[in-house]
Amino acid sequence: MTQAQMQAEATAEVALHAQADCTPVITGDIYGIIAKYRRATIHLVSTAYAYGDVVQLLTRNGHRYRCIEGGTSDSTEPTFPTSLGGRLTDGTVLWVEDGCDYENIYDTRAAICEAWVKKAEMASNLVTNSNVNRKIEASNLQAQCMQRAREYAPLVIG
Repeated sequence: MTQAQMQAEATAEVALHAQADCTPVITGDIYGIIAKYRRATIHLVSTAYAYGDVVQLLTRNGHRYRCIEGGTSDSTEPTFPTSLGGRLTDGTVLWVEDGCDYENIYDTRAAICEAWVKKAEMASNLVTNSNVNRKIEASNLQAQCMQRAREYAPLVIG
């Protein structure tokens, strides 16, 4: 799956689970939210990489790689190591094997959580409405949005 396909898949998942087109509407914010939660990119040849960049291969091999010395990748894709902590010099980039690859390079759970928080923030603006009945409805909406955000909050282990 290409990076564009993974982005489209992540965007659709976030929009669905965060009910982006329901009041308050955040449809226009989804792409910005998704971009913040990209965990890796797809490795490209002849591309500049900086320390800390994470890539995985278009033809997946089950691993991801972290740049530990920035530079420019070679003009042909090398054979990346699959051993734990394996290193590879790719052009002037030094990569280290960094664990299992991601099914999707976007962290959709974190993006969905942020989308619900965004909806709660937007609902809080409705709370100041002068109409008493709308104020109560908006307050309930804000509480519901924050509850949904908690459902998608990052899992803490340990």
